[in-house]
Amino acid sequence: MRTAATLALFTLVVATATGAHAPTPLNLKNRLQDKSWSAGRSQLVGVGASDAACSAVLSCADCNTARICRPTASGWEIVQNITCPSDQPYCDYSTGSCTTVPDATCGQTDNFICLENGHFPDTNCSEYHVCEGYQAHKFVCSIAGQHYNADTELCETGQCSEFTPCTEKGQKVDNDIYKSYYAYCNSTGEPTYIQKCPGTYQLNVTSQSCEPICQEEGVLQDVQDCTKYYKCQYIYIDDETKFLIRELLDCPANTGFDPNNYICVSLTEYPDCKTELEEKKRTGLVKDET
Repeated sequence: MRTAATLALFTLVVATATGAHAPTPLNLKNRLQDKSWSAGRSQLVGVGASDAACSAVLSCADCNTARICRPTASGWEIVQNITCPSDQPYCDYSTGSCTTVPDATCGQTDNFICLENGHFPDTNCSEYHVCEGYQAHKFVCSIAGQHYNADTELCETGQCSEFTPCTEKGQKVDNDIYKSYYAYCNSTGEPTYIQKCPGTYQLNVTSQSCEPICQEEGVLQDVQDCTKYYKCQYIYIDDETKFLIRELLDCPANTGFDPNNYICVSLTEYPDCKTELEEKKRTGLVKDET
């Protein structure tokens, strides 16, 4: 009776999801979109605990528990947790089904704290984490001599990056290669979490804030306002002395700064900026001059 009830519930959930045009549950490898894993350059070695957030009809709550979820107007919600039976005791994270073969991540937990979805380097340069649905997935580069490149999001041959050692509690420390990433040191002097500054911003260790930091002459986006940008240029005191300064400038009217091409473009070509500007006008954060 329990099996029949579970099957009936699952059929109802699938029908509900189909009727609501919910996204089709995807294989974990497709969902994570990790290039190194797909290319055989890394191995999935750990999965973090899953909270109430669901992203598919079928998933795993843990190594031995399958989970059925359904879409709602505000997202996904858990319908039922199903303990895998003794003859098929393991939940396959790729399919959400119970199986006789333990998933590669069973017994291993990724304790990385996901504050947003995406790829993040680890303090060990041969390891990295992928956050999907705010659930952590730990990977290890599997080819000798390769390390994780946070810019390309690939395991590649190259220099091993390091975070500055935690010497003070409650402080952020930067990465020696990937300057947009920083780690926060906890009470034991070890990083509690690793996070990325928005856009092209980098951690200013002195101010402990993410800021646009000029490394060379050029332009940088203003992540606070898409109609502005920063210009980095040298000021010469004499033939041998120069300083790199940063100046905040406005794009021309009805244009926004495109961070991919480093130029101001028409808002019709940059709909995200147009939406952001309209919202600021609506809330009075900027003056509507139309």
